[in-house]
Amino acid sequence: MCSRVDTTQLYLDSVTFTPETVCSTFKKLKPTTSLGPDNIPNVFLKKCANALSVPLAHIFDTSFKDNTLPYCWKTADVQPIFKNRCTNDPSNYRPISLTSTCCRAMDRIVNSHLLNYLLENQLITINMVLCVNNQLVLIC
Repeated sequence: MCSRVDTTQLYLDSVTFTPETVCSTFKKLKPTTSLGPDNIPNVFLKKCANALSVPLAHIFDTSFKDNTLPYCWKTADVQPIFKNRCTNDPSNYRPISLTSTCCRAMDRIVNSHLLNYLLENQLITINMVLCVNNQLVLIC
């Protein structure tokens, strides 16, 4: 028989966006990734992570608490990526969305908090987590 978890007191009430967490997230960025709609290069965010971490931690925190995002973070540039065969056939391309690196960084921090919460409260097991490209991914 499966044991049930008492979920009456289990909820993720907040995500903490500290300057240290934001700085660490930006320092892990690949410097060669394509620009998103905000035209801010990853290499800039990576090299200026220490100086940008305090204001961006504040923006991340405010955005999360207010359930809003800056408008430019909600947009994406969709680019076709060639898959194989004939370049004249549109079905040989797949679309990718280039989004704001700042928004993706915030998303990584939220995902990390959520995954830790789920593991710590035994709502998922480590067997349900997969490491893909050094990112933890939930599998079901």
